[in-house]
Amino acid sequence: MPNYRSGAALVILLLVSAAWAGEPAWQVRETAGSVRVQSTMDPDGNWSPVKGGDTVQALSFLKTGRRGAAILVQGDSRIRISPGTLMEFPESGRHDTRDIYQTTGRATYTLTGPDPVRIVTPWLVSTTTWGTVTVTIEDGFATVEAHQGKPIIVSRFTGRATVLDPSHMVRVDPRAETLFQAAVEQAAGRSVLD
Repeated sequence: MPNYRSGAALVILLLVSAAWAGEPAWQVRETAGSVRVQSTMDPDGNWSPVKGGDTVQALSFLKTGRRGAAILVQGDSRIRISPGTLMEFPESGRHDTRDIYQTTGRATYTLTGPDPVRIVTPWLVSTTTWGTVTVTIEDGFATVEAHQGKPIIVSRFTGRATVLDPSHMVRVDPRAETLFQAAVEQAAGRSVLD
């Protein structure tokens, strides 16, 4: 009698591996200080140090310490991650969107498309195909600043949405019933990515 369970388990494992392999990995361009990664596939849940040249696969968490920072690249897209940031790179459920969950800290995303990226925070969701946005999470609120492009920002509390113009920002907290958009003050001669 054939062992159908073993065959079914092998097919499921191959399908999951193929789907996971289809998720584009982010390559670590450079790091400073403490930067660690944890794979949700690791049964022990260990955090491992990250260095330039490593990859961050789907189904992973990445965190920077108080003095840690990292730059991740994927094709022409880039994420500059500041100290004290926790991110998750889940397996995207939809093929037309890549998701990144940012729980704490600050990160600047420079995205070149063609697929949209959804940056999910506890308070808002920012969807961008092309452009540069900075997402900051601190003290019970999330802020998105648009430097280039026009991301769509949706409050996770009210469902209200706005298209964020370049050089504008939006801030959302648990008590916010609307999304407030305001111009971003830039220091003369200073790049937003410095």
